[in-house]
Amino acid sequence: MAEFPEFGIHCSLKICNKLDFTPFKCDSCQKHYCGDHRFNHKCNKLEEERFPTASVDATTTSRKYLCSFRQCFSQELIKIECSECGHNFCLKHRMCEDHECVNIKRPSTQESSTLIKEEPAVVPTLNTMRMKNPLKVPPGEQMFLFVHIESNDDRFPVMISKSWTIGKAIDAIKKQLNLETGKHRWRLFKFPATQESLESSDIISKHLTDQSEVLLRAMENT
Repeated sequence: MAEFPEFGIHCSLKICNKLDFTPFKCDSCQKHYCGDHRFNHKCNKLEEERFPTASVDATTTSRKYLCSFRQCFSQELIKIECSECGHNFCLKHRMCEDHECVNIKRPSTQESSTLIKEEPAVVPTLNTMRMKNPLKVPPGEQMFLFVHIESNDDRFPVMISKSWTIGKAIDAIKKQLNLETGKHRWRLFKFPATQESLESSDIISKHLTDQSEVLLRAMENT
């Protein structure tokens, strides 16, 4: 490539320095990177933007960001927010058309088609969760919930047993979503949120059905 020095840019990551003809310019540090290090160059500027203060909870920095698209459970080490709807997505679904962004207007016929196809698309993902079944819930007892954390619009799928108490289900949800357990007392609410939380000693199937949406909220210990 020596005879064509004007073409391409070398990756700014010192351990790489590969010549790339379609380099990516990082919006945070303003440096160019190859495709392999586009989102994996340990950008100091990005860290400063995400965590402007020194007092950062260790659980926050280690947490992976889940994709909000309902057919996807991919996780990324960096937050990729849609500029239109503000939700977080993985690399595959970061574009508006890829995650069917609710803030992008579409013709009514296309909207109708999307609504018809949206629910059946959940089935393959839930089947995958049934096969993995990390909590070893018997097939006849499996219940899936879509959990909103605090007031966040993003929702995360979890598997529980319909025979569990709500208190035990909360513990399982925290474990699957990697939430801290010591500082707060977590409560479960129906979604959209009601004023009264669900009683921890009640059986969860008394209040919820399969694929219900719920709100998980941290309450101050008293």
